Amino acid sequence: PDSSPLGHPTPGSLHLTAHHLVFKRDDVDASTDSGDEVWIPLTLLHSVTRTPPSLTGEPTPLVLRTRDYLTYELSFASIADADLAWDTLKAQCGTLSSGGLEARYAFAQPRRTAKGEGEGDGAGKGKGRADGWEVYDVEKEFARMGMGTRSKAWRFTNVNADFQFCPSYPAKIVVPAKISDTTLSYAVKYRSKSRIPGLVYLHWANLGSITRSSQPMVGITQNARSIQDEKLIEAIFTSHSQHSHALQPMHQIVYGATPSNIIIDARPTKNAYANSVKGAGTENMLYYRNCKKEYLGIDNIHVMRSSLNGVFDALADAESTGTLDRAALRRTNWLSHLTNILDGVLIVVRTVHLFNSHVLVHCSDGWDRTSQLSALPQLCLDPYFRTARGFAVLIEKDWVSYGHRFADRSGHLCNDRVDFVHKLGTDASTQQAFLASVTRQFAGSSHAFKETCPVFQQFLDCVYQVQRQFPTRFEFNERLLRHLVRETYGDAQGTFLFNSERERAELDARSRTASVWDTVFDPATGTLKPEFRNPAYDPALDDPHRKSPDADQGVVLVDAHDVRWWHELFGRDDDEMNG
Repeated sequence: PDSSPLGHPTPGSLHLTAHHLVFKRDDVDASTDSGDEVWIPLTLLHSVTRTPPSLTGEPTPLVLRTRDYLTYELSFASIADADLAWDTLKAQCGTLSSGGLEARYAFAQPRRTAKGEGEGDGAGKGKGRADGWEVYDVEKEFARMGMGTRSKAWRFTNVNADFQFCPSYPAKIVVPAKISDTTLSYAVKYRSKSRIPGLVYLHWANLGSITRSSQPMVGITQNARSIQDEKLIEAIFTSHSQHSHALQPMHQIVYGATPSNIIIDARPTKNAYANSVKGAGTENMLYYRNCKKEYLGIDNIHVMRSSLNGVFDALADAESTGTLDRAALRRTNWLSHLTNILDGVLIVVRTVHLFNSHVLVHCSDGWDRTSQLSALPQLCLDPYFRTARGFAVLIEKDWVSYGHRFADRSGHLCNDRVDFVHKLGTDASTQQAFLASVTRQFAGSSHAFKETCPVFQQFLDCVYQVQRQFPTRFEFNERLLRHLVRETYGDAQGTFLFNSERERAELDARSRTASVWDTVFDPATGTLKPEFRNPAYDPALDDPHRKSPDADQGVVLVDAHDVRWWHELFGRDDDEMNG
């Protein structure tokens, strides 16, 4: 067949492995290593479209679109070859999805030469090799924030050491020092999926905090309460008056004379109250002192999935018409969703930094919107998280460790995650195939498909917006963000394969799979690879003692309404998408 991985027709042969579709070019010397093969992970496929030759003039093409917004057109010399490729690809995608996580390419690659070189023993250090799994050390990270030194108000609890307390939480949770494990054992019953409020960030300037949880189980009448949950949140909101030594933001106006603690419910108000049919909902503020509550109105995973699918459709239409319909892009509301998220980020940043206060963030179960709204403010508040290693720590801490459901949201175990579309032809068989496809769409997708959503990609898009507004404040460049989008949907590393730290431990991922950070940092030196470095980065701008009219102490305030299409990710020119 012919393929177009380089933007022009290229003769070659097609090979299908258990995990990849491989196109080998005929016009390249096999002894060279100059891009003679194109490897497409099957997990990276978004759609496969078969178009009858009568509509295109080409012999039975297949059009492949990937989740990192590349398009490949495969043209075959015969209908029989096209049939074989279509049927085999469809069957292999289904087999891969039903094979479980251990069937993924991450487990098929050799990770270590011996089991003894696995987790926690300094594997490879004697050989001068860095290990991506060691990027995040929970105790070192919270010590860096000042826990145990500048603040004695917090402690680690091992109540979840065996993941029985909360299966989707990390083994080590940071809670107020004055709250006992006994109190936690009662408070846990009041939070959906047992996801109690846990600390994720202590602010360097004033020891304000960001904590995260799931929604409270307030009962169908919305009046159920938990004294233990109320005590836990009160302890959080009074934490920086307990044995703490906080610096003060260097502003002419001293903020925070009156605490402005906030409980942020990321959902639209109606969605929060709709959860009452499950006995859940939102906090009754009569029972929570010295704080207020704000709803952010950020839509759920179903709305976000539909929104990005609309972007895919608009880009696909542009390939056939030759013109990108910006009105169609606007109708997806993708940029509006980013604005809503960044509006919430700004509330958190101002509350913590300017008002010397604390924020508790939750949505429903606390692993989607909550992860966005806990991680993004930290990126703005702490320059460390704008370094490459700090960014890796942030993702490991707030996404991987705190149980974002990567397997579900990326559709790793979803049989219908790849959309196979057989366009209408003139013969009866193609018409039947088309009608079957339409019937499936109207009948509804599987439960697994309905759990898919580009939540983490949306987070990376928000990072892109901050990075674009503050181009000198990031050690890493936009290319790293695109790389992480690809790795989110790919299955070559173990980092983004699982729903929780517990699942990762059960399958011994640290010793059996590679970390995504092995692809970001040089394995010999541990430094950021050159292709991901930002040459405009100026860390001196983040000095909190810098004397300048534009000094900001290293805290960046993002403009939530200055959002643009991430044209580099979508493979388009800036002018074409943003005008």
